[in-house]
Amino acid sequence: MKIKLLRLAIMALKFITYGTLIQLIFLGVILAHDSNAQYKSASETYLDVSIQDKSIEEVLQLIESKTDFSFYYIKNDIDRKQRITINRSNAETVSDILLELSKAAMLKFKQVNNVISISTITKSEQKNGVPMIEFALAETVVTGQVSDGVNDESLPGVNVVLKGTSIGTITDLNGNFTISVPDGGNAVLVFSSVGYISEEITVGNQSAFQISLMPDVTALEEIVVVGYGTQQKGELTVSLSQVKGEVIQDIPKTSLTEALGGRAAGVDVISASGAPGAGSTIRIRGANSAKSGADPLIVIDGFPVSATSADLYENSRMGVSGDRTDLLSMINPNDVESIEILKDAAATSIYGARGSNGVILITTKSGRTSQAGITVSVNMGLQQAAKTPDMMNSEQFSNLLYDAYERGGINMQSLAYDPAKKLAIPTDYNTNWLDEVLRTGSIKDYNIGFNGSSENTSYSGSVGYLDNQGIIKSNYYKRYSARLNAEAKALNGLVNFGLNTNLSYVDQKSISNEHVYQNAMKIAPNYPVYFPDGQYEGFYTTSDGTVNAYDELWGNSYGVASSDAMNTPTPYLDIAVARAPINTARMILNGFVSIEPIKGLELKSSLGTDLNYTKMKFLIQNVGPFRPTGGSLEHKQNQTYSWLLENTLNYKANFGKHMVTALLGQSAQEFYSEGLGFAAEEADPGNNYNSNNPFFVDGWYFDNGKQDHLTDKHKYAKVSEWTFASYFARINYSFDDKYMLTATVRRDGSSKFGKDSKWGTFPGVSAAWNMQNEDFFNVSFVDELKVRGSYGVVGNQNIGQFQSQALLNSIPNRLIGVVPAGTSTWEKGIVDPGLSWESTREIDFGIDATIFDRFTIVTDVYWKKTFDLLYGFSLPYTSGFPQVETTNLGSLKQFGIEFTVAGDIIEGSKNGGFNWFSSLNLDHQKGKIMELPPNVKWVGDQIRSYLDEPIGTLWGYEVLGIYNKQEELDDPANPYPSAQLGDYKYNDIGSTNEFGEFIYESDTNITSADRKDLGNVTPKFSFGFSNTMTYKNFDLTLFFRGSVGNKIYNEARRGLLDTKGERNTITEAINRWTPENNSQTIQAANSNRKDPTGSAPISTFVEDGSYVRLQNLTFGYTLPSSFSKNLSNFRIYVSINNLFVLTNYSGMDPEVAGGDTLVPRGIDNSLYPKTRMYSIGLNLGF
Repeated sequence: MKIKLLRLAIMALKFITYGTLIQLIFLGVILAHDSNAQYKSASETYLDVSIQDKSIEEVLQLIESKTDFSFYYIKNDIDRKQRITINRSNAETVSDILLELSKAAMLKFKQVNNVISISTITKSEQKNGVPMIEFALAETVVTGQVSDGVNDESLPGVNVVLKGTSIGTITDLNGNFTISVPDGGNAVLVFSSVGYISEEITVGNQSAFQISLMPDVTALEEIVVVGYGTQQKGELTVSLSQVKGEVIQDIPKTSLTEALGGRAAGVDVISASGAPGAGSTIRIRGANSAKSGADPLIVIDGFPVSATSADLYENSRMGVSGDRTDLLSMINPNDVESIEILKDAAATSIYGARGSNGVILITTKSGRTSQAGITVSVNMGLQQAAKTPDMMNSEQFSNLLYDAYERGGINMQSLAYDPAKKLAIPTDYNTNWLDEVLRTGSIKDYNIGFNGSSENTSYSGSVGYLDNQGIIKSNYYKRYSARLNAEAKALNGLVNFGLNTNLSYVDQKSISNEHVYQNAMKIAPNYPVYFPDGQYEGFYTTSDGTVNAYDELWGNSYGVASSDAMNTPTPYLDIAVARAPINTARMILNGFVSIEPIKGLELKSSLGTDLNYTKMKFLIQNVGPFRPTGGSLEHKQNQTYSWLLENTLNYKANFGKHMVTALLGQSAQEFYSEGLGFAAEEADPGNNYNSNNPFFVDGWYFDNGKQDHLTDKHKYAKVSEWTFASYFARINYSFDDKYMLTATVRRDGSSKFGKDSKWGTFPGVSAAWNMQNEDFFNVSFVDELKVRGSYGVVGNQNIGQFQSQALLNSIPNRLIGVVPAGTSTWEKGIVDPGLSWESTREIDFGIDATIFDRFTIVTDVYWKKTFDLLYGFSLPYTSGFPQVETTNLGSLKQFGIEFTVAGDIIEGSKNGGFNWFSSLNLDHQKGKIMELPPNVKWVGDQIRSYLDEPIGTLWGYEVLGIYNKQEELDDPANPYPSAQLGDYKYNDIGSTNEFGEFIYESDTNITSADRKDLGNVTPKFSFGFSNTMTYKNFDLTLFFRGSVGNKIYNEARRGLLDTKGERNTITEAINRWTPENNSQTIQAANSNRKDPTGSAPISTFVEDGSYVRLQNLTFGYTLPSSFSKNLSNFRIYVSINNLFVLTNYSGMDPEVAGGDTLVPRGIDNSLYPKTRMYSIGLNLGF
């Protein structure tokens, strides 16, 4: 069945692809013929009508409906209340009717081709007998060039229209235009382009013009993409943020997530890793689920896609968690036209059961200009670790270790000296392991784009190559991308069809060990990269040829305890010996056919697929005595595909002051994934083995002859499949551009849920009021003021495929009373056959305003609550079941405020060409858990979210200082009896009663009951602040982002200041506690410390995480177009990413992840350092 469906999907895609290519070829050679239409004057056009008590506008509409004429006039020139009666029994000319109108309403008319303009008659004109109707059918040819008023660059694609008519043209690649206008000297040309202020000129007696257009900030976001369509920005009734492609492409970046951070209010992008191609965590208005996924839905050119291949890394030893590629890192940012983020439930309800976490709509570029164009962009740069710790050298660490053993109870002075084994604590070597692991990384990013259009076809495509060599040696990420979007028209525009194609291939060498960077900080500096005989990996060959563990050099033979600093695997092994390639190929195809049988009605069908294949390997060769029997291999491959079939009907109509648009649609989507893999030990080079053997992989042979070489735990096989069916509708209504209403409903069905709960209904409604269009509104500096509100219900269905069905587990040799044979089988847990969606209800109120014709302001306040949380929890053993798999139980709520202001601080037209555009966005968000399953009091561990308490609380132990005196240790009330001088002193604040309930009562013992609120990891507010300054041909961009009021548990620093001698430490530990130096922050060196807090946070390492980062500084110069007629653009720039961070945080970087689904931030583990990038780039347009 699966193979059949796949063949059907591939066959359908082949038909779409072949059909599109054939049509493009034939339509591209069809010659358009010129129109020879003859224009008749109003005096030659007869009309048989009877006009009784009608308004002037009704008379004009009647003439338009029965002739080819159209009227152009200013509404204020016509008295809308005046009624007209014209009694005629015979057919009259249009001219006769207009003369009657002229007498009755004091109007004059001028015909230009089929357009008749109307204006009022002045008293002097009436006195001088000016003709009431003029005819102007002769033409004059007008030519000219249009350029940017700020940098004097030519502007292609500018619309040039004869005012009041449909006659027009567009400028070519060099900004030139030619248009024919009626003689008479009164013709007016209107020049307009997206992002510029329109300009009008009167032709008069001139035939050549040089036109300059000034940028218009308020028009940049005029059209926005919404689910299944587009809307005018002024018509929006929901909360939506837009990031234009120009913003993304004007700065160097390697992924879309990197470009999104800080660009939109309410959109939190957490990028905790500097690894090439690393994914980021995105949260839109906080998390709406405790355990079932809070990532937004991503839609690329109308196709909802799966964001990650997380299953591939399940139970794997490979890769840093932040090093794993996600979908957004595979998309070439240069291909993006715009990104829209749907934020409130009314906006996302069109995606129903997948809309609770927000929706990101990515639109790639399409052909628009009339002439073919080519763009080339090149960016090259260097990357360095933005900040690294100052680690101890051999002498400093040896002194710390000596003190730790002494204070731990070992008399180092009494140890025997063995010349063959050097000193108990050698200092022969002094390795800076960070220097051995890190390097200067590099980036090379090349892109070529092409686009064009004709009367019936349009296309846009690109190819790209990214090579990012990471700052950890041997780590790299290479992306190859290609895109082609094509559309065509047939049957005079009756039928449209097109195909969007996105291809990408990633060749990535991951970090084979998740803790390579941590190990480089942990391993002893006394440990060499190589020993004199060339050995590494913890072995040293003595002069008599005996192989000894290097740990013996540290005195183990004398009774000194083993140190983790020596047991830590050398990170050089993961760099020089281990191989960890990951290869991913992805193809997203989406084709469509649409028909417009009548004006305003469109029927559209689309069929698409998303194909993804990933292969990863983890290979360590057999190296020296550490692996005398061979190396090890982990091999996995995963392939996924989904197909999508959608049919929609769109209708748009205007009825006077009423405007209605309607959408009706159906969608069906299927997802399928399968993975296979294994892990094996004792591998040898395969030269002596049969390569046809199933355990012969890439030149290595993995013997399965022994039981422990390829056991059950080393095997990986997984298949998953689920389907999704939907019906949806939306209607938009607007009255007089003042009052707007949108209603949406979607009915979704998912195979993931119980048989009686597979379907859910998700409605949304929103309304807006354009106050500036009211007659009573008369505030001169307010150009736009729109108030809007919305309510919606959306869902979340991010769970496994069989959570509503009972599953069995089995283990061999585990039957009670059966030894050794037998199999034990049991249910994994209790299941809920009525399992259904999480549902989120949200209310949003917003204000959109434009003031002083230069600043736009957007403010939103929202409240949302998620019900029926998808949640699993453990059960007591006495229940007979280990757990409840997944059920609907629990709720949480979120509240937030968002604010954005953007505009020209300094306008170039008034300041000699210097322009300063700025944009600031702020957001505040907080949440609470309102309900959890029985006996579950919180979610999380290091970061806990308690019932009716703020989400994201660091829950740990308060440090009161350090024990300085023996009397403190001997005090009977001392809750830490195993403490020694120089150890932390913890606050004993609580205990548990006989019912297991927490009470604030000291029990003279440090236990988990003494953990308390140490601060919240959620920022009080986050912000992004963008500034673009231009002067003539120069441009400067400064982009800041940051957060205020959040706490971070600096777990990495706690390890870096571990003075037990188990690992290397930072040089600050030189100032550790001693009897002479009573430090209150750094404990004494002590190898025998028994700390009762485990891995829980302690207050000493909870820090303020507020920061301001200069995310990007770019300085560029654009060559004037006059230098070359063949170039439409020539820009060169230099750029620095992550130039500096202003913060009091002591860690490597204040932007950290390390949390969970509900709170994906706040724990600093320092897995891969953040980078600073210096680059130079060139953009060309032909």
